[in-house]
Amino acid sequence: MWEAFDSFDLSRQEEAYEKDFAFANNPRGNMLLYGNYGTGKTHLEAAICNSLREVGRLLPGGQRQPVTSLFVSAPQFFMTSEETKKAFDQTNHIRLVEHVIGTPLLVFDDIDKSRPKEERWEIYWFIFDARCTARRPTILSTNRREELDRSIGEASLSRLSRGLVAIEMAGDDYRREEEA
Repeated sequence: MWEAFDSFDLSRQEEAYEKDFAFANNPRGNMLLYGNYGTGKTHLEAAICNSLREVGRLLPGGQRQPVTSLFVSAPQFFMTSEETKKAFDQTNHIRLVEHVIGTPLLVFDDIDKSRPKEERWEIYWFIFDARCTARRPTILSTNRREELDRSIGEASLSRLSRGLVAIEMAGDDYRREEEA
């Protein structure tokens, strides 16, 4: 997905744009983008990943260092996870989870789109606990912030809460405006 900060309509979500741009320069902690469909959450997440890969994060002394990221939707992740389990491919399942844990920046898009299940909560907790312990930044997006604990489990939400920057993205669905 090739989205960039300069292709984002700043007039729609100025505060979100500024916070995401700042995060791209100094990716620390955890970020949650939440709000209506079509308000630019995925665009800004992808812009952060692309900026960090192309421009890099700002280091002391003014130099920049590229940052690798993993951008995945929650349904996509769990579809892959469950396929490796069904194939009794424990090695690849472990590698998948280790890759998600170890990537320098993880973006979990549409975290509310995978069906909540206790076994998924356990995987989320395992991932988020390890990432928080290693101080690796994570970005999540959801349409329903008030149901985030139901999507990822209360323990995972607690783990992510330390240093969490939550950004509401309200407004109309720009995709529907394009159709008119």
